[in-house]
Amino acid sequence: MKLVSCLLPFALSGCVAAVPLAVGGTCMVGTAAMEERGIDGAVSDQSIRGRINYEWANSPLDFAGIETTVYNGKVLLTGPVHDEQAQSEAVRLARFAPGVREVIDATKIGGKDNYFADAWITTKLRSNIVADRRVAAHNFTIRTYDGIVYLMGTALDQDDLDALLENAADVTGIRNVVSFVEIKEHIPTPYFEHENVMYQQQSPAGEVSASEETDQR
Repeated sequence: MKLVSCLLPFALSGCVAAVPLAVGGTCMVGTAAMEERGIDGAVSDQSIRGRINYEWANSPLDFAGIETTVYNGKVLLTGPVHDEQAQSEAVRLARFAPGVREVIDATKIGGKDNYFADAWITTKLRSNIVADRRVAAHNFTIRTYDGIVYLMGTALDQDDLDALLENAADVTGIRNVVSFVEIKEHIPTPYFEHENVMYQQQSPAGEVSASEETDQR
């Protein structure tokens, strides 16, 4: 129960990585230590996120609509952007941050931010996997934009990942699920399909461009 009370306040962001700098102390050590990336990895990801925000803040362009999620050096950008220039510059600046392994661009030019609907999906899925003993929920981050759920993290094994995806299938309002989750044993898992929801597993070197996201819709 202590773990649940530590995680749920951050469900709206869908990112357990928000815990270390947000609350500190016992919750920081306990949560980060349980994750596969460990305390050092969680702190490094927070540092990357902070550096990206710093670079964006010092740019003349407007990146206010973009959300940044970082896990194990992988950077996921989601949300609406004003134009192609802002989109490409946001990606370029993100790649400059020390420790970045990959930048995944899932932003959308001229897109709308359905914050409350997306936040509900993220919160619901987070609470479901926390309650599911088959899922190592602390190893996953969830980001939802325009009904599309993006998953990042490290699955302990194939069963762990399958259970995560099954939970996503039970959440109303999800249009698609894109997984950037890596399996601990590094077993390639290209695609998953469950009932009416298609799960797309991206390769470690894969990148989702804004144009590809538009095509999927």
